[in-house]
Amino acid sequence: MRFGIYLYHQGVITAEQLISAVEEQQRHTPPVGQLAIEAGLVSVHDLFDIVKAQSGLKRDRFGDIAIEMGLISRSELAEVLMTQSDLRPPLREVFVELGVLTAEAAELYFERFQRHMDDTGVFKLPHSLARATT
Repeated sequence: MRFGIYLYHQGVITAEQLISAVEEQQRHTPPVGQLAIEAGLVSVHDLFDIVKAQSGLKRDRFGDIAIEMGLISRSELAEVLMTQSDLRPPLREVFVELGVLTAEAAELYFERFQRHMDDTGVFKLPHSLARATT
């Protein structure tokens, strides 16, 4: 996400392109429940029980409900979330897939983004934008 925000603030992409890319990235990210089943942490029956409990609540996450129900531990959820993060396609690849950037441009901007992060140690807006927003 930080890379996408960086591109937006650099004027490389529009807000609409960023939103589309993040939505596409989410579509290609396996759900926590699927990963928990694949890891053998919950059964399909457990999955349905969690989803049933989840449907009556607003904004409660699958993992939080599974923990509340005593089906998984916090450390098991953390492992599933790390796996999910590893399986999420990189945003730079999604921009290429959507035709927003060429593969070469995506790599070039990603290298610039990494240098920016290395130089500053944190993610910050470019100086011109930081002054404009304060």
